[in-house]
Amino acid sequence: MKSLIRLSLALAFLNACAHAPSPVAKPDLSSAPKGKTFTDWGEYIIDAGDVVNVIVEEMPKLDGPQKVSPSGNISLPVIGMVRAKGLTEVQLRESMILKLKPHTKVPRVSVNVVQMNSYVVYFEGKIAKPGTYKLDSRTTIQQGIALAGGLKGEEATRIMVVRDTPEGVRKRFETSVKGLKEGQVTLDNFVLERGDLIIVD
Repeated sequence: MKSLIRLSLALAFLNACAHAPSPVAKPDLSSAPKGKTFTDWGEYIIDAGDVVNVIVEEMPKLDGPQKVSPSGNISLPVIGMVRAKGLTEVQLRESMILKLKPHTKVPRVSVNVVQMNSYVVYFEGKIAKPGTYKLDSRTTIQQGIALAGGLKGEEATRIMVVRDTPEGVRKRFETSVKGLKEGQVTLDNFVLERGDLIIVD
């Protein structure tokens, strides 16, 4: 009888193991979605708070720095509001040329982003200098970690990035520090996006 009971318990245990849910793998950093900070060609995408410098050779009164409003526009004399958010320097220049054509035959316009105020990321955890960082050029995660003083001692085991998906869901992606140190993982091409939260633990 005892043997039958033990056999029944063993079979029940094996059956439970067979139907137990498999552990869910954490999304790797390499699967993190691309954001809206840079185009596929590395061009910066303007956002609210950024400052662009405008020069119109035929109309000097339009020249000067312009801060992108919270609604995503810049305001210029003569042509009024111009949408800037979501555009590159080239696209904003082309948009301005179209608006200027009724006022001057061949507008010669230059547009340059002089302050990337919206390109902000956050570092937390086992990092030498945690905090908020405003970046002024295209920055990889390794460059960002160096900017934040590097990993704190030998305690760090993983690096996590919390980022918005295209569906607007905040999601975590991670990689191991050990794999990074041993060369099994490379982050040379992992570019930080505005709003990224980098957690080291």
